[in-house]
Amino acid sequence: MTATAGFCTGLEARRLIAALAGVIATGLLCAPVGLATGPATESELRDAIAVQMSQAGPRAGAYVVDLSNGHVVFGDRSTVRRVPASLEKLYTTSTALLRLGPRARLSTPVLGVGRRVGATWRGDLYLRGAGDFTFGSKSFVRHAYGTGSTVEILAASLRRSGIRRVTGSVLADPTLFSDNGGVEFSLVLCPDPLFGAGCPYGPSAHFMRPMPNGPRTPVAFNRGLVNATSARGQRQPVLSSARGLVRALRRSGVRVAGGARAGRTPPDARVLATVRSPNVARLALLTNHPSDNYAAETLFRVLGARFAGSGSRAGGARVVRGELARRFSLHPTIYNGSGESPRNRTSPWQVVRLLTGMQRRPERGAFVRSLSIVGRTGTFATHDAGTVAAGRCFVKDGTLTTPVTVANVAGYCNSVGGTRFAFAVMTNGLPVEFVPPADIASPAFALEDKILNALAGYRG
Repeated sequence: MTATAGFCTGLEARRLIAALAGVIATGLLCAPVGLATGPATESELRDAIAVQMSQAGPRAGAYVVDLSNGHVVFGDRSTVRRVPASLEKLYTTSTALLRLGPRARLSTPVLGVGRRVGATWRGDLYLRGAGDFTFGSKSFVRHAYGTGSTVEILAASLRRSGIRRVTGSVLADPTLFSDNGGVEFSLVLCPDPLFGAGCPYGPSAHFMRPMPNGPRTPVAFNRGLVNATSARGQRQPVLSSARGLVRALRRSGVRVAGGARAGRTPPDARVLATVRSPNVARLALLTNHPSDNYAAETLFRVLGARFAGSGSRAGGARVVRGELARRFSLHPTIYNGSGESPRNRTSPWQVVRLLTGMQRRPERGAFVRSLSIVGRTGTFATHDAGTVAAGRCFVKDGTLTTPVTVANVAGYCNSVGGTRFAFAVMTNGLPVEFVPPADIASPAFALEDKILNALAGYRG
């Protein structure tokens, strides 16, 4: 499981004092730190960052640049490659924005094989998956994403075309992806799954955490979950998608004589109705804000299918590697799209090179908006609230608890003095502890907090 970096509470601090007494003794307290007076000179800023990095251990590195002129403000073991965890999503979403475009949408069609006679479609319908991870029921999509493509829109569109009866079956087509692997995620971080009071999911919770998900397919319905409130995965996700369309058609007044099945769309099928995803800028936000592995791996395979002829992990990796090399002369080790695997490798210098490169691109606005705002949205919605970093830093975090402990953060900070920084801090090997029921704790978070506040509080 890849977990996103949590926020530290008083309870966590007390637990860490007991479990990590030696580390706490060095001054790495697990609480947001606001700087009443930030560094006044670049030398003071470097010293503030260096103090924190000196406590991070030998498997940590950092890199900071001033975006106005590319000046390197701080560098410490910045070219050593480490496990990025969910920083990997920066590579996936930036590639999606560059290759697909921020305004592009994924279209999920219903195609027909047969012919229409009056209000009757004599033949079968095919729901062809496009890799739109927002596809599902209206209720689920509203709670999970705020907006997205719904099966009800598809059914209503088909009915508006004049079709009132289908003599054949509805078949869901998952063939866009040649592998549908990935880790199912069933951890529920609230007492009333999935959208009850206190749940950190969806727009009402500022996308603080990734929702559970079932199996990944390009035609997934409600994230592969058995229903709109459960964290249990569907046993037959492709069949579940077909059944979802059958139900929606019948509720909209279209009778379906046959049942639901899985199948490949024949080449002579023609489009009868289509539903479109939110634009890619929104899909990037839905991926990065909650650090959603399900969304990232789906988008990764869409890139592979569109530009490498293979909707697979390997296809996605080829596209992302190629785009990073072509656009930014970057060559990180890309294994998957979410950072779930420790086989990914990158360095703070490489991450900052991506961040600076994206600032020169027309897609920069969509890219920055996809990042969490410290103290406001995403995985940092309640992190460092009330500090100088709140509202000034736009970040992506990355955390792994196993098989290697990872706590990383990267992004942009706008200082009180008017300097805009791009930065990356990567720590591998510091203790990372899951604290039930909802949080992840690490002494690395405290030093990251202090670095964020030093950057945001810089008065030079």
